[in-house]
Amino acid sequence: MIRFFNTIDQIEHFIRSLQWQASAALNCPHCARTDQWFSHGFQYQQLGIHSRAITGKRLICSNRFGHLGCGRTWRLYLCERTPFAHYGCTQFFAFILALFFNTSTRNTVEHAYRLATGANNARHAWRWLNRLRLQLPAYRAVFFDRPAQLDTNTLDAKSTGDNDIHFLIQTTLSQLFQRLPSSADTHNLCALFQLKTQIRFI
Repeated sequence: MIRFFNTIDQIEHFIRSLQWQASAALNCPHCARTDQWFSHGFQYQQLGIHSRAITGKRLICSNRFGHLGCGRTWRLYLCERTPFAHYGCTQFFAFILALFFNTSTRNTVEHAYRLATGANNARHAWRWLNRLRLQLPAYRAVFFDRPAQLDTNTLDAKSTGDNDIHFLIQTTLSQLFQRLPSSADTHNLCALFQLKTQIRFI
């Protein structure tokens, strides 16, 4: 199901294509209809007291004015945003780089979190690591058909032991780097994963 896009213009074009014709590109996850989608406004992330940034748009499966939808909404995101998370792909990617692929220093989970977010309190650091662990099946599905060989020229992954969950996450993410090469639009692994698979990264 399509959910992530590079730009707001691409989201707008997709919404117009849904309205021009009954399209099977997006089935309502609640009522399975495809012909009642309408734009329902922008969604934002609050950046400060007086500023906010557009992160995507909402669609409504309309049940108004004779339409037969269910009335529920569905969100379309810019691929740089992560659904149900305060931070975006930039911070998650910085966390991954600092924790697993920083060749100059060995960062702890808490230090990598602080570097990525700028937060003083690292109470969510281990929660982020656990969310990466829980997403391993989704990451590995990208190369499940033909497992990639680890290319040390792509990323210098530090081995900590086969039974270590850190090593498993690190190896999996290294293979993702090889299967999802950077594009002209973004070099962010998290955003690329969401754009290519239409699955939230974390």
